[in-house]
Amino acid sequence: MRRARAIEGQRGFQFAQVAREVARDLQIAWNRQRTAADITGAARVAVSANEDATMGVERESQVGARTTVEVLDAQNDLLSARIVLERSIRAEYVARATSLAIIGELQDVLVRTQRVTSPD
Repeated sequence: MRRARAIEGQRGFQFAQVAREVARDLQIAWNRQRTAADITGAARVAVSANEDATMGVERESQVGARTTVEVLDAQNDLLSARIVLERSIRAEYVARATSLAIIGELQDVLVRTQRVTSPD
């Protein structure tokens, strides 16, 4: 009888430990998602600003006020900003998928997505 109580107590402790770990993992995933969303917003602003700057440099180049190297630098800055944006979007998706996996909803989302995208 004591052994059964001890085993029951141990299982309760293990369950509580797993629940704490899941809560911690979910909090980490949520924080990563929020951070990625903030970075995505900032990256969108950066891309827009770099598009305007690149357009301005290209126009100035057409009238001889800028060199080809300056145009290429502006285009490189724009490309770098777009890369940051795409990476932050990816990080946001990964964090969402991690959150869904932790709470056990990822499989349901994938099944619904597959139904929508599969040809019939």
